[in-house]
Amino acid sequence: MPRYELDSSRSRFTVQAFASGMLWAFSHNPTIAIKEFTGALTFSPDTPTKALLEIVVNAHALESTDPIRPKDKQEIVDTMMEMLDVSTYPTVRYRSTEAVVTSLSNNWFRMQFKGHLSLRGVTKPQDIDAQLTLFEGEVRLGGSFELLQSSFKIHRPSAAAGLLITKDELKFAFDVFGVAAAQGVAP
Repeated sequence: MPRYELDSSRSRFTVQAFASGMLWAFSHNPTIAIKEFTGALTFSPDTPTKALLEIVVNAHALESTDPIRPKDKQEIVDTMMEMLDVSTYPTVRYRSTEAVVTSLSNNWFRMQFKGHLSLRGVTKPQDIDAQLTLFEGEVRLGGSFELLQSSFKIHRPSAAAGLLITKDELKFAFDVFGVAAAQGVAP
């Protein structure tokens, strides 16, 4: 079955947090770019239900994408690193166990992955909805998913004596590209 190695340099993968509390109107909803990840998608239109998605994120390589002062950007990233306890848990992993695939048209598919996400020492079931487009020797996989920070024992940051806090939900969005891996050659 064809395997496509994910290329983080050509991809976009972000997570967005949302402010809440009495002062939410005076804050913004920070967006963090996930800059470094590896992984692969195994997929063939002939056996679509055998699709497999694996992603490993380098939790040290997060970056604020918000149009704010550099000092504020760094504070957001530092807070995120502390929340994720990246010194203890330097990677985030996802591995699908099942895929429900619907063909939308030639070389375009709707994918519903069921799998497990390991984040901050906690592994939980996680579904991911995506659309896959096949090209000559490449794939493009785009979609989104949400998770609750509390499910992964993440302490949500607050400010202004608790009048400003992040909501429990985080929203992830991705548009990733993969390149066909070289197939082994029989001797």
